[in-house]
Amino acid sequence: MYKSIKDFTLEFKNPITLLILILIIGIFFRLFNIWDNFTFGYDQGRDAQRISDIMTFKNLKLVGQESDIPGVFHGALTYYLLAPIHFLSNSNPNYSAIFLSIINLSGVVLLYYSSVVLFKNRGIGLVAGFFWAVSYEQISFARFISNASAMGIASIIFFLGIAIYLFQKKQWGLTLSIVGLVLCVQFNFYLIYLILFYPIFYFIYKPKINKRIIIPNFVIMLVLLSFYLFVELRWNFMMSKALISYFLHNRGSFDLIENTSRYASRVFEAVYYSFLALDSAVLFPLFIIFSIIGWRLMKNTKLIVFFYLWLFSTVPLFFFSSGVLETQLINTTLFAPLTLLIAYCITQLYIKKRANLLLFICVLLIVMFSNINLLYKDNFKSIRLLSKQNFILADEKKLIDYTYQSSKEKEFSVCALTNPLFVNTLWSYLYNWYGKDKYGYIPYWAGQEQTNADNKLPYDKKHVSERYLIIEPPVGMPDFVKKVFIYMEDNTSTLQDEKKFGDLIVQKRKLHTDLSEFTNSQNLTSQEIKSIKSKIKIDPRYTCYTTYTNDI
Repeated sequence: MYKSIKDFTLEFKNPITLLILILIIGIFFRLFNIWDNFTFGYDQGRDAQRISDIMTFKNLKLVGQESDIPGVFHGALTYYLLAPIHFLSNSNPNYSAIFLSIINLSGVVLLYYSSVVLFKNRGIGLVAGFFWAVSYEQISFARFISNASAMGIASIIFFLGIAIYLFQKKQWGLTLSIVGLVLCVQFNFYLIYLILFYPIFYFIYKPKINKRIIIPNFVIMLVLLSFYLFVELRWNFMMSKALISYFLHNRGSFDLIENTSRYASRVFEAVYYSFLALDSAVLFPLFIIFSIIGWRLMKNTKLIVFFYLWLFSTVPLFFFSSGVLETQLINTTLFAPLTLLIAYCITQLYIKKRANLLLFICVLLIVMFSNINLLYKDNFKSIRLLSKQNFILADEKKLIDYTYQSSKEKEFSVCALTNPLFVNTLWSYLYNWYGKDKYGYIPYWAGQEQTNADNKLPYDKKHVSERYLIIEPPVGMPDFVKKVFIYMEDNTSTLQDEKKFGDLIVQKRKLHTDLSEFTNSQNLTSQEIKSIKSKIKIDPRYTCYTTYTNDI
């Protein structure tokens, strides 16, 4: 029986052998069944189009995706990071998913190094790296083509840099943390709050700061964040005003019970989707138990303070109200220290209790198979966690193929019930990237004029006879929308066929020669039609039969 994990790893010529094996396991889980089997919805289509505009120098970006606070934007780094991948792959999203998966896998190495810096124990790093490699949550983030994909990696770099600076007394650690901070802000602006940890750690540890590095590090931060400064000056401090307005309107009474419950739910999800898929009544107490065990086992007070500040670094965010608190994105700074905590407790208990090595390996296998079971339930697509709507690229390509093949590759128009409503960004991009490349032409767009979106499909000015209605998953849409949408089309076209690809529905239709004809394909009652007509009076945009202005 081995006395320690260190003894166990010494059987190999180098622990790097085990690390490489873990990386192989991680890349297998991330790339297995990845081709076309990942989320590609409105956000992905919008970003892909913006990246295409950057590559053609049509519209270079200073800021990135919109946040859930109006007027506040994330950084544009994701666009420029993926631009070379788009260029080399002819804008094929599969290669972006693979590229982001490899970036996510770097968390294995970062956690390994973090354990060396904090615990001076490679075994803990190997266990933590293994947990990261097989985590259903991390596999989901890895395949998610979004600015959010690399948030967890950026946060590890930030805290690891500070740890190197504080515990190894290496000045470059501070520079590394600044790079990590800027990456965090680039990938998601709300992570700007991490800057507060600089004064917190300074007043706790009071490190001796080499005055010669203060100015260079400040300049590095200023240069890396200069794009935000430029945007603020260019747009009359729009983001600052938006943030001030947000904080002023979120000063409501603090509900301790509600906020604690919300925090507990996010922690439960972090444990559930990466370690043990059990009931919440078990997992949050388990988190508390591991936190207490870790506290008691760590003998170094300075280490305890640093580690638990990192572990509970998301707590301040729950004093505010924001949409990000209801998503898995909030866990991006939690998962790394949580993984290290569980790895630390398991390895230390194994060492101190002289547990059987087979039992230790069984614990690792239980965690792995718990994650495999989650992947199996998700059909090895990793889409449930980060997307409320089931938008799979494979289904979208099958739908597009159907429209071309069903029309016998003759001209046709498309219209879509989209989320956001009346925005054809996703289908405009997909028909241009996939449809045009495979079939040599693109359909007409028969929906509303795209005044706030970059439409790449020609408008259906001549009202071609063959038309297809694409109905996206109804999640997030008002209940009445689908009925109104189809009712309006029943007034202008006849339903000929309907197909379903995943959660996507497409109707093949033929335009009426007599526009006064009404087919009522939904078998609506007179009361339902009356209700629908009242909705149309409020918002007439549901029709796909549009007479476009001459200047389009």
